[in-house]
Amino acid sequence: MSDSKNSNGGAPIADAEQLRREAMTLIERSNKFVESGDTDISRTLLGAAAVLIDASGGEDACEQAFNLWCARAMVAEKCGETSQLITIAKRAHEVALKVYGLDHPVIGLALMNVGDAYVQAGDTAKAQAALVQAITLFELCAPAGGYTRQYMNAMVGTARELLSKAQG
Repeated sequence: MSDSKNSNGGAPIADAEQLRREAMTLIERSNKFVESGDTDISRTLLGAAAVLIDASGGEDACEQAFNLWCARAMVAEKCGETSQLITIAKRAHEVALKVYGLDHPVIGLALMNVGDAYVQAGDTAKAQAALVQAITLFELCAPAGGYTRQYMNAMVGTARELLSKAQG
C-alpha cells in the first residue's frame, strides 16, 4: 500500500480509500433510515459521511461524494423541502460532472434528479431543460460504469414520464 498523499492533499491514498468505503457504508445506512422515515438519523449519518469524504481529499474527488449529494436529495424530498431539493440536486450534478466528465450515464441520472426537483417545484421550463438534456445524454452516450444500454433506455422512459408530468 502506498503512503503517498492523494492529489487533493487529503489523507494518504490507502487511508483515503478506506475513508471513502466507510463513508459509503454510512450513506447506505442513511438511505435505509430515509426509507423508514427517520430523516434525523439519516442527516446525522450523512454529516458523518461528509466528514469522511472531506478527510479523504474532498467532496469533488470521488464518486461517494455524488452518492452523498443524492442521499441528501432523498432526505430533502422526504421532508418536502423543495427549494433545498433543487439546490442539492444541482450540486449533485456539479459533483458528477467533476467526477465522471460530460458524457457518462451518471450525468443523465443527475440531470433527471434536477429535472424532477424542478417538476416538484412547479418550474416547468427548468424541468423541461434538464430532462431534455438527460434524455439526449442517455440516447447518445456509450454504456459505462456498469450502466447497460438497456438500463439507459429505461432511464429515457423514466425521464420522458417526468417530462410529460412537467408539461402537465
